[in-house]
Amino acid sequence: MAHTRERKEDLVAQYEEWLKTSRAVFLTEYTGLDMPSIDALRTRIREAGGEFHIIKNTLGKRAFESAGLEVPEYYLMGSTAIGIAFDDPPAVAKALADFSEENQAIKIKGGFLAGDHMQMEQVVRLATLPPLPVVRSQFMALLMTPATQLTRLLAEPGRQLAQVIKAYADNGAAGAGAAPVAEAVEEAPAAEEAAEEAAPAEEAAASEEAAAEPAEEAEAAAEPADETNESDAAAEDGETADS
Repeated sequence: MAHTRERKEDLVAQYEEWLKTSRAVFLTEYTGLDMPSIDALRTRIREAGGEFHIIKNTLGKRAFESAGLEVPEYYLMGSTAIGIAFDDPPAVAKALADFSEENQAIKIKGGFLAGDHMQMEQVVRLATLPPLPVVRSQFMALLMTPATQLTRLLAEPGRQLAQVIKAYADNGAAGAGAAPVAEAVEEAPAAEEAAEEAAPAEEAAASEEAAAEPAEEAEAAAEPADETNESDAAAEDGETADS
């Protein structure tokens, strides 16, 4: 009797160790499942980074309570076996879900993920998630995307400042000390606006000058003609006097 009690205590301790070191545990019913099928399921779950063990209901209840997990009473009725996920809960859940579709003797009761209770439907949905390495890579890509955008955003003002400084130096203002770089940065947009406003006025002035040039040329051409007429008139007056 003492030996049986010690054995039970050892089993409870073993169950507790599994629960404490696992990331997820899934409870199943295996009524009618033969040993070759159980071994095949164990192999699948082992390949997914977990383990599959048959447990005693009364001892399992003590282990779950000791681990602080409230198990619904019907989870620990009939035949009970647990799938333990040490590294990749979705992979172990998928191994169980796929096997249960192939063999109706295995049924998922529910489980716990990171201490949170999961219904059977939730375990099945968990099985549809990508493997943990894929999820990690997607998560890292998601984190890196905003970081890349932030780096570009922070670098943009630096490039703009460099362009302003270069233009400032090319114009010779930097050597003469006409204004600090900061003032050049502030005045650059205003200068651009002023240049844009002045452009139409300059174009209008150029048009007026172009229009005025033919008139001036006409006046210049007319002046010699007037002088010639005056000279001719004076000559005619002289001839009349002589007569």
